[in-house]
Parts: sequence; structure tokens; C-alpha cells
Amino acid sequence: MESSRVRATPAKDAASFQGTSLSRLPRRISTLLAELKSASSSGDLKMGRRLHAEAAESGADTHIYVASSLVNMYAKCGSMETARSIFDKMVRHDVVSWTALILGYAQNGQGKVALELFEAMQLTGCAANAQAFVAALKACTSLAANEEAKQADGRPVKMVSLEKGIALHSQAARLGFDSDIFVITTLADMYSKCGTMDNAREVFDRSPKKSSVLYNTLILGYAQNGQGRLALELFCYMLSSKDCLPVRSTFLAVLKACTVLADKEAEGILGGKVRKVASLEIGMAIHVQAWRSRLELDLCVASSLVDMYCKCRSLGDARRVFDRMKIHDTVSWNSLILGYAQNGDGKTALKLFETMLAEGCVPVRSSFLAALEACSAFSEEEECQFVNGKVAKVVSLETAMAIHSRVDAEAAKHGVDIMVANTLIDVYAKCGSMTDAQRVFDGMKHRNLVSWTVLMFGYAQNDRAKMVLELFSQMRYFEEWIPSSQAFVAVIQAAADMAALAAGKRIHGDVCRLGLELEAHIQSSLVDLYGKCGSTVGSQVVFDSASSRGIEMWSAVMAGHSRQGDHSRVFELFKGMVRAGVRPNAITFLSLQIACSRAGLVDKAREIFLEMQSSKFGIRPGIEHYNCLIDLLGRANQIDKAVEVVESMPVKATAVTWMTVLGACQKWKNSEIGKRAFDAVMRLDREKEHHTAAYVLLAEIFEAN
Repeated sequence: MESSRVRATPAKDAASFQGTSLSRLPRRISTLLAELKSASSSGDLKMGRRLHAEAAESGADTHIYVASSLVNMYAKCGSMETARSIFDKMVRHDVVSWTALILGYAQNGQGKVALELFEAMQLTGCAANAQAFVAALKACTSLAANEEAKQADGRPVKMVSLEKGIALHSQAARLGFDSDIFVITTLADMYSKCGTMDNAREVFDRSPKKSSVLYNTLILGYAQNGQGRLALELFCYMLSSKDCLPVRSTFLAVLKACTVLADKEAEGILGGKVRKVASLEIGMAIHVQAWRSRLELDLCVASSLVDMYCKCRSLGDARRVFDRMKIHDTVSWNSLILGYAQNGDGKTALKLFETMLAEGCVPVRSSFLAALEACSAFSEEEECQFVNGKVAKVVSLETAMAIHSRVDAEAAKHGVDIMVANTLIDVYAKCGSMTDAQRVFDGMKHRNLVSWTVLMFGYAQNDRAKMVLELFSQMRYFEEWIPSSQAFVAVIQAAADMAALAAGKRIHGDVCRLGLELEAHIQSSLVDLYGKCGSTVGSQVVFDSASSRGIEMWSAVMAGHSRQGDHSRVFELFKGMVRAGVRPNAITFLSLQIACSRAGLVDKAREIFLEMQSSKFGIRPGIEHYNCLIDLLGRANQIDKAVEVVESMPVKATAVTWMTVLGACQKWKNSEIGKRAFDAVMRLDREKEHHTAAYVLLAEIFEAN
């Protein structure tokens, strides 16, 4: 951290150049100042250094205005070491030079140094003006960007930054600067970034004059703090008051608010398609306003419209906006690619990525993240294949490798981005290649908690539970991080898959010691753990202690009792869940079917199977539900009916489906249907996973006859 100590100068010296008009300065000085301002605005460091050399050669760099402009130029170009060196060599400092340096540190992410300099300025006797307070408040905003939020009144708040901001606000008010529109706008932004929108709104309401920038700041603040509805209400107020006209940044802020609403809204049906209906209607109204303001085709606004339509699940509208754009940049491409990926159309998303590259648009970090998200979505659609004795999503894996190759090429120029590396681990895991996932992980020079967690989840998803437990131990031993709730979910899932009750109890103890036992995802995982380990008592204890119960927890506790054959308790829990207003899902009904199968309740199972498809629940049965019903009919010696289900079901029968029928035929010595089931297994099981078992079952059928 750089020291904020500087040479103290008398207040009269600091103010000696105040009020001097640029027109009264020597021509060469005024020209130099204008050129330095141009270099600052464009961030042209090369031009700035040339001007600095000219100023030094002529001796103009000792002039306080020139020196202050040099400090400002280097700060704007991100060269704070040089800016500080020039500042320290100045004979006198005025409020302009102080402000330039303070603002430079604030804008370059060093808020703490900036605030130390603000205090040092005042200690030298140099009085702060409105611009100095703007710089200091921006320093608080910079601090907030790096501070971890803490819960206060149910909302995440940056407490340390907020306290410093409140102190500055109080000081500015005492000096009468809290009526300056720039100070007001910066205060609203600071409070927004600290997470206290009530304070930001109070500043807004007390402002005697409201600018478009102030409106935009508050609208964006509401959006970034998850209060989309209030952001939209303020936008409507802005339009109705006619004090200010919406500009580009207004639409960017309000479209962000619309996407916040869409993220929270449940899906509905509009025109026979799944949509975020309310958010889509609002987004379309904003689109109309953008059209009226002649900003519809502005590059930034159009890209935000694409993103908004994607979030509302209206890909057709997103594509229409995209196709009407005169030019496409990486932001617009990324928005569309990510939109298709997040809506489950990975194939189209990947084609768009290829088109983007073909059109010469250079991918950036967010482009690779979008492409990898698309690859992940595509892997969900692809069926597994056996490659060298291992299950993999071959096409998705090849695509991921191609994207990885481009990532490596960019990394050679700019270094490896940790978020891209973490996403690569996740994609390789979803494609079934833990070898490649581990290789990426091992090649990372720097890892974070997400890196470990993603790799653990990958091994868990690929049925490598033992590796998850080993990685968890390594992370605890080699790293200083406290495991996150997601990391605990992964390791609890691994212990559950291994039915390792003792290990599960130790992990449960760690969770309690870290105070994470009340987190919903962890509680659901613990319920599942105890259920899979056969400890329905442990499962029920965790379930009963939960303050709120979502569908995952209800399904987990039902599955635990179902495995133990306690069908009456499963049905009781189902009734309790419905009474609690929790909507059952496909897993819930699968647990009910398994309970019926264990108890031999054929009629009840049929009733449940029909009930899940009724208008009350509207759940379409998957292959697992059909296989469970077929198994139950087979156990009850209703093999003909089981075959009827196989032949009439809308999903394609698998080798597992016919193996279930073949198992029933072996039990009841049905050679005719058994031979038919055997032939189907041979035809469907291309990887010969079930061939040996099928031959054994068929042999036993014929031996019995």
C-alpha cells in the first residue's frame, strides 16, 4: 500500500492560482493544458508521455496547472506510480492537484489510499471543494467493490465502506456541498454500491434539482440491489415528471431492472410457449420507449434488449433485435449466445459462436464463458457413449476441447482467467472427462474455493464419490479457505452415494461448527445422506429442525422412507407437503412409486402414475417412472400389462426397460416374453453393458422350463 504522507503546504500557497482564467495564461501553457486534457479523455498514455517530455524540456512542468494536469493524465491512463511521483515533486499543491490524485487512486481500485490522501489534504490546510468530495466518495465506492457484504435487516450491506461514506456525507453537509448535483449523484451511487437503497433514495428525494444522471444512478442502484420493481417505478416517475428525458444509460439501467424481475419470476405460458410473461410485457414496453427515443438501434441499448428478451425466454424477439442491429460487437454476440445456452439450446448457441468467429469478432473472456455455457447446455442434450471403457458425451467433449484450444491461445497473450478455467473444469466434468477436468485444475497457477468445489461436483456427478472425499480433505489441508456451503453439498452428496454414515456424521459436525447447518441446500443434502445410509431417524431429525422446507427436502425425506419400505410414512409426508403448499416434482412421484413397488401396491401405483399427469400436477412421466411401473407390474406377475406399458409409452424404451421385463420373466418362468425381452436388450444395448446378465437370465428361464 502506498503512503499517503505528502509535503504540507500553506493554505495561501495552495490557493494562489485559484480563479486564474486559462485565457490569461501564456499561450504555450493553455495549449499544453488542452492537449493534456485530450490525452486524459482518450486514455492515450503514449501521447501523454510525449507532452510530458515537451513540458519538461520547456520547464512548463513546474507550473501548478500543468503539473496537476499531468497527475490527472497519468491517473486516467492507469499509471498511478508516475502520477504520484509528479505530485510529490510539486512545490505547491492546490485542491485541483489533490483531487486529481485522490480520484486517480479511487478509479484505479485503491480506495483506501485515496481516502488517506483526502485526510492528508485537509491536514495540510487545503480546504476540500465539491470536486474533492466527489473524488473521496468515489473512493468509498471503490472500497465497497472489494468489500464482502454482511447481512443487515435482511439485505447484504458493505458496512465498512458505508461508515466511511456516511462520515463524508456528514462533512459535505456541514460545508454546504450536499446541494451540489455532482456530490448528490455520487452520494446516491455510493449508497447504492454499499447496498443501502433507502439512503440513496433519501439523497435523491432531497435533491432540489434532478438530472438524468441522478435518475439513472438510482434506477441502476435498485436493479443491482435486486429491487427491480422499484427501479421500474422510478423510471415511470421520470417519464411522467418530464423533468428529464431518458438517455442511453437510462435504458441500460431499466433493462437491467427488467432482467432482475425476470430472474425472480416463475415461468408461464404465452402463445403456447414458455415465457416470463410479466417481465416480457414490461420489457416490450421499455423497447417501445427506446424506439420513441430513437435509441432502439444504439449498440449498447440493442445489446441490452437482446439480453432482456433472452432472460424473458423470448429468443425469437432477441434474435429479431440482433438481426436489425447495424453492427455487432462482442457484447451483443455474447448476449445472444448466452441467451440460447441458458434456454437449453446449446446447439444453436455454438453455431452462433462459430459465426461470430467467422465474422472476425475477436472473442474475449465473456465470449469464452458464453461458449462454454453453450457447450454445457449441448452436453445435456447429447446421449452418453462408451469411449475406451468410459462414458462420455463425445461431440460436446470435442467442442469443449476446441474452445479450450482458443482459451489457451488467449491465455498465452493475457494470462489464464480463473473464472474461465473453473468453467472449463465444469464443462469437462459434464462431458464425462474427469481426466481433462483434473488436467485443467492441476495446470492452474492460482485456484480459488470455486475451483475446488467445481472439481468436487464433477467427480460427484461422474460417480467418483471417493475422489470427492479425498479432494475435500486435500482442500482442508493445503488451503486456508473455509469450505463454502456448495463445497459441503458436494462432499455430503459423495458420502451419501457411498452410504458412508460415519464420514457423513463427521461432515455434519463440521457443518455445525461453521454455523452452516441452517442453509437449505445443506439441510436437503443431509436429509438425503441419512436416508441413503438407512438412518431414517437422522433424516427425520434434520427435516424436523428445518425452518423452511423446499421441494428438495420433502423429496429427500420421502425417498429415505421409501427405500426402507415405509410406504405409509411416505404417503403421510406427501399429504403434508401438499398441505404446506409445496408443489411436488417428478422425483417426488418417483419416491411414491418406489414405495408402492416395495409394498406391492399395484393399484395405488397406477393411481399415482395417473395423478402426476393430471391437471392438478401436470408432470410428464420420464423413463424412470415408466421403468418403475413396469418393474411393479412384473413383480406382481402382470407381465403382459408390463409389455403393454412398454409398447404404449411415449418415451423410447431402453435396455434397462427390457432388462426389467426380462428379470420379471425369469422370476415367473415366462419364456415367450423372456425371449422377446432378450432380443430387445441385444438390439438396444450397443455397448454390451447388460449382455452378460441378459444371457444368464435367459438361460435360467429356459432351464426352468
